[in-house]
Amino acid sequence: MTLLTSTIAVVLATIFYGLAALHVIWIIGPGPGRSVIPTQDGKPVLNPGPLTTAAVAALLTVAGTLCLWRAEILPWTSPAIARWALWGVVAVFTARAIGDFNYVGFFKRTRDSKFARYDTIAYSPLCAVIATLASLLNVLASGRP
Repeated sequence: MTLLTSTIAVVLATIFYGLAALHVIWIIGPGPGRSVIPTQDGKPVLNPGPLTTAAVAALLTVAGTLCLWRAEILPWTSPAIARWALWGVVAVFTARAIGDFNYVGFFKRTRDSKFARYDTIAYSPLCAVIATLASLLNVLASGRP
């Protein structure tokens, strides 16, 4: 495994684990504020409960571990599954960056909320970076099945 491949995997895993931890904090703490939930006319468009937030945290943890498997930093017996699952991560984060054409993503119509501003400057670009790095990781690790 090359240093570049390992570095990308560790960076992605760190991002995913950090985001998972943030979701866990929201479950046990005060919860997310208006800057992380899309709103329209000051009312939340989404109302994720603790179970949904925990599921997102779990999936983010799996995505981080998947990156480490793909780079062979953590051993796993089925690299082909890791490869295809990582393409799934790429698809999910590409879709999130593009958005729903309404409240989230680069092509959202609603742009006058606190969430929309943060989404434009941070959340959607982060999703695009994640998708790009995950694609690069998969291509660099493609010498393996």
